[in-house]
Amino acid sequence: MLEKIEIIYMGFSLEVLEKLLKSEKFDIKYIICPAHRITKEIIIFSEQYKIKLELVKNTEEIEEIIYTKVENIKNILMYKFDYIINSNILKNINVYNIHPGSLNENRGRNPIERVLLKGEKTTEITLYKISSKIDLGEIVSKKIINIGIKDCS
Repeated sequence: MLEKIEIIYMGFSLEVLEKLLKSEKFDIKYIICPAHRITKEIIIFSEQYKIKLELVKNTEEIEEIIYTKVENIKNILMYKFDYIINSNILKNINVYNIHPGSLNENRGRNPIERVLLKGEKTTEITLYKISSKIDLGEIVSKKIINIGIKDCS
């Protein structure tokens, strides 16, 4: 069996945290969550699985946590994160983002809403290594998702 990849999860999706926990590929060492997005469920999750939880209010706090509290973790996985990552962090750590849309057609905020408003029948979920430009970087994986009638209601 391969050794699990230690990661910092940055975001506020309990569903993603649960999937990462069940995965045989990842070992979540930290959760960094925007302070204004924290939920009771994420607090309980971090306590139950003994994962360190840090709440942040700005980009400077992210950098402080990364450089002072996190040791030897070289991978960050982001989903639903409100802050732009400082380019200094990108020089030292692999930062990946899960984007719920095509980076070619639906960069930026609210890609799901844009797809639904356009009446499209499919969308993508894209995993990419972020760069200093928003929603740009090396695509690692993408998956086409069918949009059903229930998704639009």
